[in-house]
Amino acid sequence: MTALDVKQGVGALTLSVPDAAAFLNVSRETVRNLLQEGQLEGYRLGKRKIVVLKQSLQRYLEEQRAVPAYDERAQARLREQRRQRQAAPAPRGTEGRP
Repeated sequence: MTALDVKQGVGALTLSVPDAAAFLNVSRETVRNLLQEGQLEGYRLGKRKIVVLKQSLQRYLEEQRAVPAYDERAQARLREQRRQRQAAPAPRGTEGRP
């Protein structure tokens, strides 16, 4: 396995911060804040490069989907998912400011 194979493998699972921002239609700073808050999962590659897991982008979008206020079970489920994610330890390499 070459370095190119690894890079292509990571690229299939991740997006750069600017690409993630374009995907979500938000600023790069917003993506960095979401990473810092644990709402998105990402990894630091080297000293400067940060990548965001595509799976975490999909999960974030699902959580942001409008849920009718009267659907208390759905609201409670979303609150529990957020609480569990915030209680989980940060993935390695994401400590400190991204």
